[in-house]
Amino acid sequence: MPNPSTESLSTRFKAVNDRPLTPSETQGILSAVHENEAFFDDGVHTVFILGHYGEDEKPHLKAVQKRLDEPGVHPCLMDDVFDFTEDWTAKFKLLLSYANTIVGVYEHSHGGHCWEAGFIDQYRYRTRTQAFYRTYEDSDEQYDAYNGMFWTHMLSLKNSGRSRP
Repeated sequence: MPNPSTESLSTRFKAVNDRPLTPSETQGILSAVHENEAFFDDGVHTVFILGHYGEDEKPHLKAVQKRLDEPGVHPCLMDDVFDFTEDWTAKFKLLLSYANTIVGVYEHSHGGHCWEAGFIDQYRYRTRTQAFYRTYEDSDEQYDAYNGMFWTHMLSLKNSGRSRP
């Protein structure tokens, strides 16, 4: 694959972040493309896996990544791509713009992944999103694991056929 040009990356970055790349971000993103070029390759089906990156949860994200890894498909966690900027939301938005499919793996609503889930609720991302959520046997545990807004989001995705336990 020919790596995307600096111009095309800058144009896409500005389109999703409403600001141009800084010179250091430009250098960083070229490193990111070099290290993970399949994610930026238009000929590869890219899957962006979201969820909590905590010690207990990350192995589950890695298991989903391994399960989805097959020829012509490139599943990726956000931290698989070089941190080209200190602005993690800018990185998140750029990776979303390249993802063909977005997969949320949710076990609770504690952490930054809730912001991400809310962001991908926009129509342009929702149509590419699938979410999997953990259910708990005890209703008190279920209530403690998910706040009302996040749980409502999961149910909304479920009602549209885009999430399941």
